[in-house]
Amino acid sequence: LDTALGLNRDRIAMVSVSVLGQLALIAADDGDWRACAAHVEAGFDLVRTRGLEEYWQCSLAHVAYARLLHHDRRVSEARSELERAAALARRGAGLVQLAYVLVTLSELLRELGDRRAARELVLEARELLSSAPEPGTRVPRLVAQAESRLRLVLHASAARSAVTDELTPREQAVLLLLPSGLSAREIGSELGISRDTIKTHTKSIYRKLGVSGRRDAVARARELGLL
Repeated sequence: LDTALGLNRDRIAMVSVSVLGQLALIAADDGDWRACAAHVEAGFDLVRTRGLEEYWQCSLAHVAYARLLHHDRRVSEARSELERAAALARRGAGLVQLAYVLVTLSELLRELGDRRAARELVLEARELLSSAPEPGTRVPRLVAQAESRLRLVLHASAARSAVTDELTPREQAVLLLLPSGLSAREIGSELGISRDTIKTHTKSIYRKLGVSGRRDAVARARELGLL
């Protein structure tokens, strides 16, 4: 990337903007926030000078700036930058780059507590990667990590993703006893609650795990690391 930047020398502005965004992200990954800031500043200087603010090639520079802001605990500003990056990337970025932008925004939204929006973005990122002929390894790994944090898993058919909501503490307690073979009445006795309440919790567990029976619930919970 350094070589590309040197050879281009801003003759094709979009090449330099794209390279500077990628260099800034590499610096962020390395925790070199001074270098990240320098690359971001150089990229945005070029964007302003050439009037390139509305081009999709600027999206990675916005992601890098968002990561810099997040490091400085300016989370609200970071969110705005990532939303801007996503809007730009949708105008023409490749499938993998757009997936990267979306999963980065998703992680921030999850951190802010907006799990519904985070899930939608991760599901979209996964769909994009499924259409990419050569997605590489990094972005698929980031998407998989985001799916795990949001409790997103693939159905056995792999045709679609299932969304698993957080279980309540009581549902978690019931879930832990499902592999035991105890009846609903016996589980209720163990937990000090009624059989009908156990049935209610069990139905909620099945719904959240996207299954229809006890055996499948145990299997899915093990996939998710809940058991």
